[in-house]
Amino acid sequence: FEESSLNSAAETRLTDKSETSAALTANSIDKLITTEQARVRAPALTYGLIVSSLWLTGSLIVLFTSARRVVRFNVLVRRSTVTDDATEALLRSLATNECDLKTAPRVRLVDQIVPPLLWPIGRVPTIVLPTLWWETTTQEERKAVLIHELSHWRRGDHWIRLLQWIASIVFWWHPLLWIAGRELHRLEEECCDAEVMYRLPGAGRSYASA
Repeated sequence: FEESSLNSAAETRLTDKSETSAALTANSIDKLITTEQARVRAPALTYGLIVSSLWLTGSLIVLFTSARRVVRFNVLVRRSTVTDDATEALLRSLATNECDLKTAPRVRLVDQIVPPLLWPIGRVPTIVLPTLWWETTTQEERKAVLIHELSHWRRGDHWIRLLQWIASIVFWWHPLLWIAGRELHRLEEECCDAEVMYRLPGAGRSYASA
């Protein structure tokens, strides 16, 4: 009986040792799997963090660079010269009679060399023209250029510029964005040129010289 008890106790100890060894082996395997999973995830997290940081840096650079240009040009517009009553009357007449607009932007002259453009920022949209150009052009040339800029306003091209600006902040890294932006700008200019030819059929030579 004593011998049987000893054998049973020995078997119990062996079983406990086997179970303990199996548990330790299972724990070791779990730890090994966890460690390997962490090693796999670590490079992915590092890569994602690097990409996100680069994207955010590029977006901030585009945002602040473009915002700085907008602020500087807006200051230039605020310091621009107010045109006379005859010019404002001409612009209102062209806006109403030629471009089918209910309201007209204002015209401002700047002493710097800039191309004629529509500046939509502010309480009132502004057509910005270089003073030297305005003083050396004929009435027909002025009409053609003013209709061109009024066409931009009527078409709502300034809203397209806003969407393009937002897209450039988010997708600055994509070359197709910049290619598409240049192509879109070219098509806008061609549409406004066609609008001038439609509104002023006999002003082709004057418009070309302007």
